[in-house]
Amino acid sequence: MGKPPSVPLQELCQVIQYGYTASATQETVGPKFLRITDIAPDTIKWEEVPYCKIEKGKEEKYILKSGDIVIARTGATTGYAKYLKNPPPSVFASYLIRIQVKKGIDARFVGLVVQSDIYKRFIQTQMGGSAQPNANAKVLTSFPVLLPPLPVQNKIASFLSAYDDLIENNLRRIKSLEEMAQLLYREWFVKFRFPGHEKVRMVDSPLGKIPEGWKAVTLGDLAHEERRAVSPDEIDPETPYIGLEHMPRRSIALSEWGEAREVQSTKLLFKAGEILFGKIRPYFHKVGVALVDGACSSDAIVIIAESPETFPLVLGCVSSVEFIAHASQTSQGTKMPRANWQLLTNFPIAMPPRPLLVAFNKTIRDAVSLIANLVLRNRNLRRSRDLLLPNLISGELDVSDLDIKVREDIG
Repeated sequence: MGKPPSVPLQELCQVIQYGYTASATQETVGPKFLRITDIAPDTIKWEEVPYCKIEKGKEEKYILKSGDIVIARTGATTGYAKYLKNPPPSVFASYLIRIQVKKGIDARFVGLVVQSDIYKRFIQTQMGGSAQPNANAKVLTSFPVLLPPLPVQNKIASFLSAYDDLIENNLRRIKSLEEMAQLLYREWFVKFRFPGHEKVRMVDSPLGKIPEGWKAVTLGDLAHEERRAVSPDEIDPETPYIGLEHMPRRSIALSEWGEAREVQSTKLLFKAGEILFGKIRPYFHKVGVALVDGACSSDAIVIIAESPETFPLVLGCVSSVEFIAHASQTSQGTKMPRANWQLLTNFPIAMPPRPLLVAFNKTIRDAVSLIANLVLRNRNLRRSRDLLLPNLISGELDVSDLDIKVREDIG
């Protein structure tokens, strides 16, 4: 197969559409409201996407369909895209565009192209390093797509979708591990239903009733904030950079990061294994464990446990719904409320006897270690997929004669 023709993305589209202008609602009625913050991670967590109220008669125009591709057009995630497969009833926000490809073109193939790092880099180049990126539909659909014949598109999409399946499977495992860790923390340290709790009487403490033999402490007794301020010109441009836009909600798996070359103001250094807590609008619940050394936004708090023995307990505490509620209630400011570490240090914690702490530590450390391993596997899978993509499309790796079963969900 020779090199296929290059076709601008807009010429492959039968629909290019800006999203609906609305605000998310706390209610659980109406369609889901997909926003730019929902499409940056590996997968869309539909259970966390809020609902919205939409004007009567407008829902049909903006309702998302299987095979749609949505692309972020503003902010730090400009150029991030997602191919949608069987989305729940949902509409898309005005900071996204939706494209639908023409008949005779494999939508999953196009989705793989625009989800790739190649596409993101192209869009970033078009933005010229703007501090506040903002791309219109014309720019976002100007990307030149190498378009092989439809049967080859089908095979490429089927072949590379195997990578996506592995990524999705790892994400499900990560979610299960996180839910297990959160449940264990709540059972032992909030509800005090630890192994053998039936034989332990409850006694008075500054925290209220706690199990006998436990100690009343505060977060400040177990951890501290570390501020290693640094300007971008003092560090390697390729240093991993984690902004709040890279931090997922309700997940300790920090799987996304950029590079220090992308930032201009003073940042904070962190080390692998330290905890990052997003202090802007703390109700967004952005808390995670760093997998690499790097720099982060000054809108994050770098939290370090006073000893390895207390790390699992500190992590369980600061990622708990109770702590997030406390951080939100004590945050300062109206439009952009910020959590204050000095106030957070007063959060009460019940410290168990050492044997219980050791048992808890082992379970949590094993879970965190496996989560980190799965995150890095997914990064490698995405990297391999994105390296294969241009070679497959260009014909350097020819799949036209390979016996690849075309999946029914492709196209």
